[in-house]
Amino acid sequence: MQSQLRDTDLQLRITRLIGSGTLPRWMPARIGADHGDGNVCVACDRQIAKDDIEYEIHDDRSGRQLNFHLDCCAVWQACTRAAHEQGS
Repeated sequence: MQSQLRDTDLQLRITRLIGSGTLPRWMPARIGADHGDGNVCVACDRQIAKDDIEYEIHDDRSGRQLNFHLDCCAVWQACTRAAHEQGS
């Protein structure tokens, strides 16, 4: 994983970002993917290199575009699913 964070650390970080409202709790209707172009991943706070896959998500609440590494996006998706299953 490009983020260099251990999975549990990344899960905890993303859970905190969801709880604080920095990351959305809901999956968007559409997620775009392309090669990285140097944006910073909102999940791990590291640059997304050109040889990485970059996921782009439009946050309807804030109007911001959120950029993720492929693996970081997968962890965020899993955290949102887990929150919904727990009734949060």
